[in-house]
Amino acid sequence: MQVKVKLTEPIWRTVGSRDTEVKLPVDQASVGRVLDELAQQHPKFGAELYSGTSDGDYYYSLFLNDTVVNLVDRERVYAKDGDEVFILLPVAGGLSSWEAAKQFSTVVAALGHGEAHPSDIVETTRRVVSVQFSL
Repeated sequence: MQVKVKLTEPIWRTVGSRDTEVKLPVDQASVGRVLDELAQQHPKFGAELYSGTSDGDYYYSLFLNDTVVNLVDRERVYAKDGDEVFILLPVAGGLSSWEAAKQFSTVVAALGHGEAHPSDIVETTRRVVSVQFSL
């Protein structure tokens, strides 16, 4: 099976690409196994992804296709061939651009109503970060 993995700031830097793929010799695998395989290929990725507090409150958010996956549940949720895993660092506060904040909140609300895809959040986050660093 082959699973696409899309990464945002800053974790993509541990892999060297915002988009990558994980291949496993099975028909389906837990999201945890997909992440472990990527971490085996890129040890800094694993160290960054699994950083967090001792109670399992991890910094990153995961999506399998259009479904939120809690990192602590990664072994109970299964991916199959062709699925996409999105990994992003949630961003909140500190925006000096009202328009960027409005765009981001609109996409997050649409995602909650099933009207958007996690990749829309990735793209909006890129725009928000771009606005932040250009000011």
